[in-house]
Amino acid sequence: MPPKKRSTRAAQLQPQPAISDYETDTATFTDNVAAHIAPPPTRTNTELNLLVLRRYCPEVERIVQIAPFAVVYSFSPETEGWEKIGTEGTLFVCQLAGASHSRYSVIILNRKSLDNFIVELESANNVEITDSYVILQTPAEDGTLQIYGLWIFSEENVTPSTQQVVAMAIEECAMRAEEGRKHAEEAYGEAQQVPQQYGLDGFEHQAQPPMEAPQQPQQSQTIDLMHLFGRPAQQQGPAQTVPEPAPQYPQQPKFMSNPDTDFFRSSNSPVAPPQFQQPPPQPASQQNVLLDMLHSARRG
Repeated sequence: MPPKKRSTRAAQLQPQPAISDYETDTATFTDNVAAHIAPPPTRTNTELNLLVLRRYCPEVERIVQIAPFAVVYSFSPETEGWEKIGTEGTLFVCQLAGASHSRYSVIILNRKSLDNFIVELESANNVEITDSYVILQTPAEDGTLQIYGLWIFSEENVTPSTQQVVAMAIEECAMRAEEGRKHAEEAYGEAQQVPQQYGLDGFEHQAQPPMEAPQQPQQSQTIDLMHLFGRPAQQQGPAQTVPEPAPQYPQQPKFMSNPDTDFFRSSNSPVAPPQFQQPPPQPASQQNVLLDMLHSARRG
């Protein structure tokens, strides 16, 4: 008889490999991971447009009007015609932030290159609307006046057309920007006319009125000598003027006659010039008034 095969218990207890494939394993793993990932936040078209516009113009605050497609032309003085400048794409009329008055701009995101068209609207006089173009005038970098024509695509059988709606929005924004700038200039001028004073503490203080200069005595008024030397007058009354003393002249000696002088007087000599006569002396009472007042002031 053939020998029997020996089988051990250990051979029966060996683990068997599990049957698996790549598709089943990856499907199970991806399903578990996707269940824990949060869905992306939903954004509107306006939010996406603002996000893109602020990359090129950070001052954009909101979008006023949109045109799906527009082409930019430039007026050539040499040929007196319109020429393409290679800028076309979606047109946005935007309001800018960060100023004391309203500001607006026209932005066209160029599809052909990275050079976008950005023009700020400053005055309604720089905007003109025709049947074919919306004409904008803006100063160039060299100081010359640059004229652009915006051709805006409009669908047929649509009233009002896209061109009319966008053109009216551009003109209205230009008028608002001009009025806001005028009001800001007037307010700035009024603020400059009002003087403001600030102390060391940083708070505003009211301006003090200028001090008046002391009034000088009039020349026609007389000066009281008693008040001048610090002694108040005893009686309140009108100031009395002190008469000035008459000038004193030296007295000449009297002429004494003698025989010699008599001889010359009797001769036919020319008449001698009249001698200077001394003015009559002033009364002593008037001459001593000033001295008495000075002595009395010193004693007091």
